[in-house]
Amino acid sequence: MNTPDRELYFPQCPDSIKPYHGQKFDTLPQAQEFYKKYATACGFETRLSAIHRSSDGTITSRYIVCRRQGVWQKAKGSIMQANESKAKKRKTTSCKIACMARAVFKLSTGGRYKITEFNEDHTHSMVPVDTRNLMHSNRNVDEFQQRLIISGIKANIGLMRTFRLAKEILGSYDDVGCTGNDFKNFARDLKELGNGFKFFHHVDEDNKLCRQIWADEISIKNYKLFGDAVSFDATYCTNRYKMIFTPFTGRDNHGKCISFGA
Repeated sequence: MNTPDRELYFPQCPDSIKPYHGQKFDTLPQAQEFYKKYATACGFETRLSAIHRSSDGTITSRYIVCRRQGVWQKAKGSIMQANESKAKKRKTTSCKIACMARAVFKLSTGGRYKITEFNEDHTHSMVPVDTRNLMHSNRNVDEFQQRLIISGIKANIGLMRTFRLAKEILGSYDDVGCTGNDFKNFARDLKELGNGFKFFHHVDEDNKLCRQIWADEISIKNYKLFGDAVSFDATYCTNRYKMIFTPFTGRDNHGKCISFGA
């Protein structure tokens, strides 16, 4: 792929984490995680792109591209163009600058996924080392920060004040490992769960999630009222983590199916 009159950038990283043509992985999630770690170490972010499946639903190929791949296009006009001059325009930005970096993973003999295309040319510079902790792929609200946010909410302390408190406890904003907006997003998601949301989980010997059950406030009320008979269906397909989805359901006094949990 050629990009005339455009400077190219080549990320620097140890050879041990750099993908190469023909490299094979046992599973697609393993391949995706490897490329994500490579991108994070180099200073750019990725996104999942095209995917192809066989007739039975098996993924035969997956494209992973640089987040800045593609070209931003301005939205087309509408029937409201006559009033466009009066309407307040929304300011939008785009990070897309036709970056060419990507990796293509294809299903090969034996059920493994092989890199059939790897392009490391970028049309932009990498994120500086001293600010890579603020990349989306590196930002994480860990368990300590989650507990701090919950304690702050209970004490009626604002989220930004909680964020600054985390910085004082940990030493610096770099040590926090996320942004104030990440604190706000976690608090938003927490409120959406509601006080009645319950879940239990188990982990295996490697401390990885192996099973969990959850029910929201409505499901719990349904079970208290109509839980005399419970049915469950374990024939659903597994997800990317090889976990089967099993809903627990029942019937209300109108004969309508209701959910007790999953």
